[in-house]
Amino acid sequence: MSSTSDFKQLPHKLLAIPGPIEVSDEVLFANATPVVSHVSPDFVKILGDAIRPTREVLFTKQAQPFLISGSGTLGWDQATNLVEPGENALVLHIGYFGDSFSDCLQTYGAEVDVLKAKLGTAAKQAAVEEALKQKKYKIVTFTHVDTSTFQWVRVLSDAKSITETVKRISAETPVFADCVCSIGSKEIRFDDWDLDIVLTASQLVRKDSERHQDLVSCFLVRKPSR
Repeated sequence: MSSTSDFKQLPHKLLAIPGPIEVSDEVLFANATPVVSHVSPDFVKILGDAIRPTREVLFTKQAQPFLISGSGTLGWDQATNLVEPGENALVLHIGYFGDSFSDCLQTYGAEVDVLKAKLGTAAKQAAVEEALKQKKYKIVTFTHVDTSTFQWVRVLSDAKSITETVKRISAETPVFADCVCSIGSKEIRFDDWDLDIVLTASQLVRKDSERHQDLVSCFLVRKPSR
């Protein structure tokens, strides 16, 4: 077998869930290519080819992508590294993933406040503004799309409005967007919306984007990386 056209997946049941997703024969065949050195010129090209389109899909020239192998939740650990034990974090909760991110932050010692929206709805900007006026936060996090709380409802956060509210009241507070379930299907404008961190996970990206499974992309700008 020497080409993608010769390779076909075995018959299998269609995987019709938010993630992991179905992948094409071409993607599976790519896993059969020889291993290359991570310090070789070939790998530099491969990494560059992975970084360029991920910047394009988020409409960003400012963000530095960090591509690592792992599940989407690994990105929570990356972001939590920005928060020292005892520092305050605000989680805008619209479903199950907000619970899990809150647990992750608390595990690393952060003092977490959870602003829960009514089930099936997104966070109200007035409530976000009030919370920010009450306390200084090291980071504000939100889930862009929650797919796990309801089987029949998908909740979409207003990422642009959330970031505008945070930057107006607490300009130095980084905004973290968990976009694992929205990347590739919902508009995310990293630069225009002044986001600081965006987490993606390719195993939940739509099939037509042809991403590899289990590749986490965590985007950081220079400001929170200090």
